[in-house]
Amino acid sequence: MIRHCLVLLGLALLVRQPAPAQAPKVGIISFYGNRKVSEKDLRRAIGISEGMPLTIGKGAMEDQIDKMKEVVDTQVTVVCCAESQLILYVGIEERGAPRFDYRPNPTGDIRLPAELVDLYGQVMAGYERAARSGSSGEDLTAGHALAADPGVRAAQQRMLAYSRDTRDVIREALNSSADPEHRAMAAWAIGYLGDKAEAARELALAVKDAYAPVRNNAIRSLNAIAVYSKLNPQAGVRISATWLVEMLNSLVWTDRNKASLALLQLSESREPLLLEQLRERALPALLEMAKWKHLPHALPAYFLVGRLAGVPEPEIERSWAEGDREKTLAAWMKKKRS
Repeated sequence: MIRHCLVLLGLALLVRQPAPAQAPKVGIISFYGNRKVSEKDLRRAIGISEGMPLTIGKGAMEDQIDKMKEVVDTQVTVVCCAESQLILYVGIEERGAPRFDYRPNPTGDIRLPAELVDLYGQVMAGYERAARSGSSGEDLTAGHALAADPGVRAAQQRMLAYSRDTRDVIREALNSSADPEHRAMAAWAIGYLGDKAEAARELALAVKDAYAPVRNNAIRSLNAIAVYSKLNPQAGVRISATWLVEMLNSLVWTDRNKASLALLQLSESREPLLLEQLRERALPALLEMAKWKHLPHALPAYFLVGRLAGVPEPEIERSWAEGDREKTLAAWMKKKRS
């Protein structure tokens, strides 16, 4: 069940925004971070509701929300699509609320070799073509992504050999390069190191990078390593989940979405320390995410809350299929308190 859901959710991470001239309709609006400010007031501020065409810019919506007394910052994210309509995520940071801070941008001169840059470009372009043709699956069991598409897979296999010779350059670029694009490429490339324990250690801090594509690639690489670690416990690969847990409090919707997907994988064994971290640092965030209206985006948080409440996996799956999420989540929280 979980592995099947992970494949579906991976596809949901492909975010495309339609051309403004189409004035597409908004099908779903979900909010997060609003624990003092009411949803009613937020809806009034953005000036749009479900079923309306998206004729208001995200900047204009953010400006209106930022005027509200308890709001420190706002981010509106437009995601495509649910039944051919847009999904609008409205995130706010309230005064005194938990927040996810990024590390300062590094200032080093290091850049990746041209051959690695070319390989990365081939893989990304290949994934785009594969997604359009419906062949976007991938195998993560070796601890790195190997695409179903033959062309993409061939470039990834070349990266396996190339990473052995450029390990130090990749590591330095990930940690020190002032060029964010090179850090993003390094976060992808380092996942192809043969030593998965080393790769996991280097990626631990990359999830705090100020540049979103670095965080995205770092989490994708860590997710593959997590699959490998589960299948090969004798390898002794440890993945630090500390910053992934903190990322659930991020203002940025893609941070929350990707972190919840990675933590769904990492928490499958219900390791007590990880569950305690989630309970102490991110339970309110998980509860609001588990109520998001688009089901593929809500699923990881829903399963994580169930695990925190000590609910057996088959029961979580059954309750998800039944569909009354809010009632079930309330019952789980009541059970956990008693």
